Amino acid sequence: MIPLAAATVAGWLLLFVVLLVLPPASQPRRDERAAPGIEPPAVVSLLAGRLERDGFGVTLADLAARGWFGLNGTPGPAGPVMCVVPAETPADPLAPYERRVMAHVARRAGVRGEVPTPALSDSFEGGEPAFLKAFRDEVTADAEQRGLTRPRLSGRRIGLLCLLLLVPAGATAIALDTAHQPYPLAFPAASWFVLSLVTAGLGGSRRPSAAGRAVLERWHAAADEVRRGRVGSYGGDERLGAYAAALGRAPGAVAAFAAPKKDVVWSSYRGSWQQLPVETHGGSWPWAIVAILAIIFGPIAYIGGVISLFAIGLGWVGERVLELTAGAALVGAAIWAARRMVPRFAEFDGQVIRQTFTENDEGPDEYRVVVDDGARAEAWDLKVPAGSWPLLTPGTFVHARVNLHNREVSIDAVEPPAVARPLADL
Repeated sequence: MIPLAAATVAGWLLLFVVLLVLPPASQPRRDERAAPGIEPPAVVSLLAGRLERDGFGVTLADLAARGWFGLNGTPGPAGPVMCVVPAETPADPLAPYERRVMAHVARRAGVRGEVPTPALSDSFEGGEPAFLKAFRDEVTADAEQRGLTRPRLSGRRIGLLCLLLLVPAGATAIALDTAHQPYPLAFPAASWFVLSLVTAGLGGSRRPSAAGRAVLERWHAAADEVRRGRVGSYGGDERLGAYAAALGRAPGAVAAFAAPKKDVVWSSYRGSWQQLPVETHGGSWPWAIVAILAIIFGPIAYIGGVISLFAIGLGWVGERVLELTAGAALVGAAIWAARRMVPRFAEFDGQVIRQTFTENDEGPDEYRVVVDDGARAEAWDLKVPAGSWPLLTPGTFVHARVNLHNREVSIDAVEPPAVARPLADL
C-alpha cells in the first residue's frame, strides 16, 4: 500500500504543477478583455512583476510628465532635483493610487510648494509599509478591473484539486493503518487541510491575462520605438520614460526619486530643505563586540591581577586597588541614584518629519516619530504612545518633552500639517 500511496501523492502533485504553470488560452475570455484607455505605468509595472520595486517611482515620474508637478535641476553635487507644485494642476482624472501619491506630494511640499525629489520616497503618513501596501492594493484592483490579470487557477479547478486530494490522503491513511501506525487518520487529514490551503492560496494569486500579456508586448514595442529615436503614440515621449522604467528598461527615469538612507531624513523646518542624520540609540557592532569581550574577560583579568599583586609581595598595592574599586562602585551607584531621582529633561518645539511603526511578535508594538527641533545636529527619534501616533503625521508641528534618562516622551500636536495649494483637497 505504501507504493500506491506514494504514486497517488506524486500524481496529484504533477497535476497541480501542470495546472498552475499551464499558460491560459491564447484567445482572451470575455472577462479578460482589457477595458479601453491607456494603462498607467503602475499597472504596467504590476504586469511586469515590478510593482513592489518600481510602482511608486514610475507613478511619480508619470505624474511629473503629465504636469501635476514640475522637476527643476539635475541630480549631482549641486543638490537634488526639486519637485515644484504648479499654481494650476491638470484637469485629467486620477486613479485612486495616483490621488494617494499626489496627496503625499502635497504634504511633503508644504506651503512652500516644493520638495526635493528623494524626500518624496520618505515620510509617508501612517508609515511606509502601510502606505505602500495600500498603494499596491489599489493598483492591483485597477489591473483586475481592467481585465489585465486573472487567477492562476479558476475556482472550479481549485475545488477539483481539493476533491482529488482526498485520493492520496485516503491512500496514505490506508497505508498507515496497514502498517499498524497509531492514529492513521491524523496525518492524512492534517496534510489534506494544509495542502488545500496552499492550493487555494497559490491558485487564487493572479497573473497577467491574455489581454495583460498583450499590454506588456505593446509597451515593450513602444519602448523600442523610443530607443530607435521614434516618438510613439501612447502619451508622448515624456510619459514613455515612465513606462520604460515600469518594464525595467529605463531605471534612470526614476533615479531622481531614489529613497534616502534610513539613517538620514529630509527636513524643511529650518527654513530650507536639508538632510539631517537621525539619532541612534545603539553603538556599532565593533564596539558591541568589544563590550561583550570586556564583560566576559574583564572580571577574570581583574581578579587575576589582584591575586598576582598579593602573590609577588605587593599586597599594599592590591589593597589600594580594592579600595579604589569599592569607591568607584559607590560613586557610580550614587550618580545612578541621583539621575533616577532628578532626571534631566529636554523640552522643545519641532516638526514631525518621519512616522514609523514596528510590529513586534515578542513584545509591544513600537510607534515612533522622527522630529526636527531646528537646533540639534541630529533629528530626534522618539518612541511615542500608540494613542498619539496617528495624530503625529509628517509635517505636523509639535511640542515635546523628553526625559533624557529613560526616554519617556510627552508630545502634542500644536497645529495641523500644512500642505501646498491647490493639492490640499486631494
